[in-house]
Amino acid sequence: MSEPFVIRPAMAADLDDMGRLGATLVSTHHRFDPRRFMAPRPQADVGYARFLGSQLTEPDTLLLVADCAGRVAGYVYATLEPTSWVELRDACGYVHDVVVDAPSQRLNHPRRSPLVAVRILHHSTNRPWLEELEVVAVHRPEGRPRHQRTR
Repeated sequence: MSEPFVIRPAMAADLDDMGRLGATLVSTHHRFDPRRFMAPRPQADVGYARFLGSQLTEPDTLLLVADCAGRVAGYVYATLEPTSWVELRDACGYVHDVVVDAPSQRLNHPRRSPLVAVRILHHSTNRPWLEELEVVAVHRPEGRPRHQRTR
């Protein structure tokens, strides 16, 4: 059975949808921990779209979307980050955003794993993108590096 979506690089035409998804991310984070995360602002979707648009051509940035028949169902925003003494980590790939719209969150694998999010993350850490940027490790939350940057 084929998947109902395609993972592809984000384009300027996707920014309005990505901005709306980013605004939901802001709201969700704020509800989760209002002291840590900023409160939603008027036109957060426009601001988030503008920010993501500024990242489209950055060389150490990856923006992918899950395209469901021409509709952006989700996106991932990842960057290559330098060594951080504040965070006590080496240079690495860093996934900042993974957002999937509510209807697409129901497109689940038979074992109930979130298919869209899993696929979009898989594409964000695929070897061709990382090798092109001379990366050999991406640090994952559980602490096991998969690829690490060499430059």
